[in-house]
Amino acid sequence: MDAVLFDFDGTLVDSAPVWLAARQWLARRIQIPWADELATVGMCGSQRDAVEAFVAASGRSVADEQPWVDRLTREYVVAACELLREHGPRLVLPGVRELLVELSERGVPTALVSASTRAFVETGAAVLADLGLPPFELVLASDDVTVAKPDPECYLRAAAALAVEPGRCLVVEDSWHGARAGWAAGCSVALVGPHGTGAPVPPPGRFSDMHAVAGLLFAA
Repeated sequence: MDAVLFDFDGTLVDSAPVWLAARQWLARRIQIPWADELATVGMCGSQRDAVEAFVAASGRSVADEQPWVDRLTREYVVAACELLREHGPRLVLPGVRELLVELSERGVPTALVSASTRAFVETGAAVLADLGLPPFELVLASDDVTVAKPDPECYLRAAAALAVEPGRCLVVEDSWHGARAGWAAGCSVALVGPHGTGAPVPPPGRFSDMHAVAGLLFAA
């Protein structure tokens, strides 16, 4: 492979506790009681989608209060970034450090390709850099695309920016949505962790963690 394109949330960092705490902050901010279903409502969409779902749960009209929803979305992302800065260093997943260092030493370009906002993704990249991990050649966030995963736009843009053919890129994802984006772009996909539907996965397939992905990339 000539380049490796990484998702962020759930792939490099276990950000689930961060987003859960941010959602709890959001519930307090708009004064609705916390309910377990709020932990996942709007999960597959953008941060704005989540805010709109919470506003709708409060009984207020999203359509009638767009300026407030815009401001609330910005506040929600700021809160999530602050939580990521605080907790992110402890949430880096096993094998991530070793894999990123090895790729850097071998001169393999890497990109961070996430459906989260640029503010959140750049905060995550900064957390990894502060831990001494090598920088990514490219950071691409939801702000940079017109259609979210599972549309392939994000991975096609990343491959083009790195001047690498999609077929020579390995996408590393933890979600079925993200994996579908990689396949649709023509990339190989390593689906990491327990997520997904259980459906058959094209080669190289499923991997338990980043140590296993490294075994794929650096097998003698």
